[in-house]
Amino acid sequence: MLKILCLIFIPYVIIGASLSTFPGYVENVLAFSSLFSGIVIGSQYLCTLISRPLAGKNADQWGAKKTVALGMVSLCLCGALTYFSFEITAHPRASLVTLIAGRLALGLAESWIGTGCITWAIRKFGNDETSKIISWGGVFSYGGLTIGASCGLWFTKHFHFVDISYLFIVFGFIGWFVCSRLSGVQVSSVNKIKYRHVFGKVLPYGIILALGSAGFGVIGAFLTLLFQSHGWRGAASALAIFGAFFILARIAFVGAIKRFGSLLTAAISLGVESLGLGLISIDHSEIVSVVGCAIVGGGFALVFPALGVEAVEGVATQNRGTAISAFALFLDFGIGVSGPAAGLIADFWGYRSAFTFSLVLATFATVLVMTVFAKRHSERCSNVY
Repeated sequence: MLKILCLIFIPYVIIGASLSTFPGYVENVLAFSSLFSGIVIGSQYLCTLISRPLAGKNADQWGAKKTVALGMVSLCLCGALTYFSFEITAHPRASLVTLIAGRLALGLAESWIGTGCITWAIRKFGNDETSKIISWGGVFSYGGLTIGASCGLWFTKHFHFVDISYLFIVFGFIGWFVCSRLSGVQVSSVNKIKYRHVFGKVLPYGIILALGSAGFGVIGAFLTLLFQSHGWRGAASALAIFGAFFILARIAFVGAIKRFGSLLTAAISLGVESLGLGLISIDHSEIVSVVGCAIVGGGFALVFPALGVEAVEGVATQNRGTAISAFALFLDFGIGVSGPAAGLIADFWGYRSAFTFSLVLATFATVLVMTVFAKRHSERCSNVY
């Protein structure tokens, strides 16, 4: 299982490196506003959003292994486009467009690799392992984000921006090679259902996920800029702590979903995430913001697997790739839209307001999942009596 899921680590290293470096490049080198930083970051997630349905369809029809391999090729394309963007900084608009094109290739890679690996593992090890597979997939993804963010800042500090594009190409090739050495699983053509039917099943839980994921999108796009605006130097540490607490929570509380139920786990997780976002939005001091990042990381850790178990429940194994891609659409949508929206807000009211915006959305998500949980609990009590 881990041999398959570790492939998720590769695109997220690249995503983490870009999150920690691209906003500063857009604003400090190309001299564009915070809105364009949000557009650059959000473009990747919007592309992931658009390509998710095709990723799920390909994983179900072509095979998960082939889907992952094509995602790795797209990573190499991302590296090539990023290289050209950094080489034409004398032409800011052309550099920005090329950088966005690279982000689109990265978004395609994220959706195909993430969906492919999860589908691959579920088919190989069974539906009973769904929550464990999704949880470990998150460990590798956010572990990659954490390491990638640190690597990105280190690269730009000791080398040039262009050097980070080489890292993207090398990681993409390594991922393709490792994928080619693993055994795939047989593709079944029985009982395939249409995408819109699966989408309807996951819609209620996807809306909650989209609202709750805005906090992650804002942290990725604006935490570094928030720290820089105050002259704080701990942005890399804050991002690393965010990722570390995410991973620790995933590992330590992976059994909470089965023990306490997916809805209750999601409600508690979203509540904790809201608390962390509240601390960051206070904008009191560097240490308070770092603590807020830790709390957000720990709280957000179980949101996706907890809601994911509910979303894919009742969907046949041969359609799990489609179900996972449909559910993940809402994660992409929440992150992709929150970046530009928060950037627009930050242009008027400062970076602090971007985190206040994500706090409101996360709080609303907590209320929604508590409402669903209360309704489900009431129905069960009625059936008992």
